[in-house]
Amino acid sequence: MKVDNFTEDGPKDDADVRIKGCNTIGAKCITFAEGSDPALPLDARKSIEQMHAEAATGATNGVLVAEFVRADYLLYTGGFYGGMSSESKGVSTYIDIGEFQKIDVSSITIASPGDTFVGNFTFSKLTKDDLEIQSQDYNIVSEIVSIKVETTVDLKNRNDLSLAEWDNRWQPRMEEYNNYNTVYSQQSTLIRSVDTGSKLKKIKEFDGRLMSSKEKIPGEFIDSWTDLLENETMDLDGKYGPINAVVNLNDEIFCLQDTAVAQISINPRVQVQGDDGLSLELGTGGILNDYAYRSTTVGCLNKWGVVTSDMAFYFVDIINRGIMTFDGSKVGRLSDTKGFHHELLNRMEYRELKKDNAVLGTGLSLGYNPVNADVYFTFLQPGDSFTLGFNEKMSEFVSFYDYTPAWYINKGSVLISTNPDNDSLYEHFKGIPNHFYGSHFPSSVTLHIAPAGNEIVLNGAGYKMELVDKDTGLEIPNKGLTGVRVYNDYQDSGLVDLSLRKNMFHKFRNWKINFPRQAGTRDRVRSAWGFAEFVFNNTDGNKLTLHNISIFYTQH
Repeated sequence: MKVDNFTEDGPKDDADVRIKGCNTIGAKCITFAEGSDPALPLDARKSIEQMHAEAATGATNGVLVAEFVRADYLLYTGGFYGGMSSESKGVSTYIDIGEFQKIDVSSITIASPGDTFVGNFTFSKLTKDDLEIQSQDYNIVSEIVSIKVETTVDLKNRNDLSLAEWDNRWQPRMEEYNNYNTVYSQQSTLIRSVDTGSKLKKIKEFDGRLMSSKEKIPGEFIDSWTDLLENETMDLDGKYGPINAVVNLNDEIFCLQDTAVAQISINPRVQVQGDDGLSLELGTGGILNDYAYRSTTVGCLNKWGVVTSDMAFYFVDIINRGIMTFDGSKVGRLSDTKGFHHELLNRMEYRELKKDNAVLGTGLSLGYNPVNADVYFTFLQPGDSFTLGFNEKMSEFVSFYDYTPAWYINKGSVLISTNPDNDSLYEHFKGIPNHFYGSHFPSSVTLHIAPAGNEIVLNGAGYKMELVDKDTGLEIPNKGLTGVRVYNDYQDSGLVDLSLRKNMFHKFRNWKINFPRQAGTRDRVRSAWGFAEFVFNNTDGNKLTLHNISIFYTQH
């Protein structure tokens, strides 16, 4: 490229000079031509004089400097963090400046950003080289730049020429504008952190561990149950999952994991007979001694999915979709042996019950009433929440209930539960019958009719009944059941109201009902089996006693 003309006397006087290089640190020797058309002749391109004239630099008023700018995405490559790979970042030592935040958090609070300084940063961008070449085809260019910056470098404590005027040195060298003592920018190294890397995972939770505290003493000033003993720990087998619930049955401790039930041996003592005829009591000297698994096929995922009675403890296994029990000797599948295998298999929703938050409407809630020996199993799941009752005296499931509380609270003979909004408490077996949490619910009894032989036609039913007024205690003679429904796997009459002397008749305490036909047709409900549901819409809260139900059918 033409830059200047020779000025010396002789044959080269006023001849064009081609620049071969720039005797300057920070400058790159690149040959470039003005214009983007490769077919443009060299003489038709702008000369250096024309560029000077357009830039209005004049003969002695400045020089032309060309800059090549790198793209922004290339600024953080190379040795930043020792490399941009995850492996390079993982071995870098860093200092914490704040709390960790997820990537979707738009704002972060920097707790300790370190020293920050605002000032003028003056530096030498172009300086002369140590090897000076005295030739007209080599230039020497010096450039000093000053910009306002916010930086971690304390610019006032630099020990170079940047603190003086910019023209204090003719053609300064590189080191004269780049001296700085890094001690003024040193960060605190008291606490330094290193990434653990992708191959190392630190265990912070021991969800299969038992810990014991000191023994509680009456009248103590400091609660011993808050003082956990460091050496009194015991870890269960982690392959069965974390410990989800702990129950006490007759002073024996049991832990329920995802797929196992373990019995914990706590401070065991054995009485033996000595040679002198005296009894000796042997102990281990520790609190947590050993554990033994009672089952490794069933367990409980829900913290509130277990309840203890006087005879056994009951729990719901949402993995095997059943209700289990432990009576002190073995674990049994209660729902399977009592004929509720398919009912729970079809109605239990694993994804919803696993959330285990009954207050928010998903999970399990179990309760026990010691007066009637009733166990309540409440399944809270959107769209199909229900409560199933089991009676220990009868050893049978006795009823479905319309209420589905999130909490059962038992104290002695009193059973309390929460209303659907979880903002009020109600005591069971108090108040108006058929009214729960301030709302009315009807009662119903469903019979499964399946006699031996061929298919049957369901005709009617007969029963004995008495209805007593809740206020006076007198019998109400002309009122009884309020509805009936008959159905099988392909026919359904729907709920039909019962009306005296139309489809319901009585003499003394003997009542008779004519079963309805299939809804919308004249067809009788007929099959090899069927269901008959009797409904009592007890809005007044009276007491009805129903017994000796007989089903009338025609067999073909």
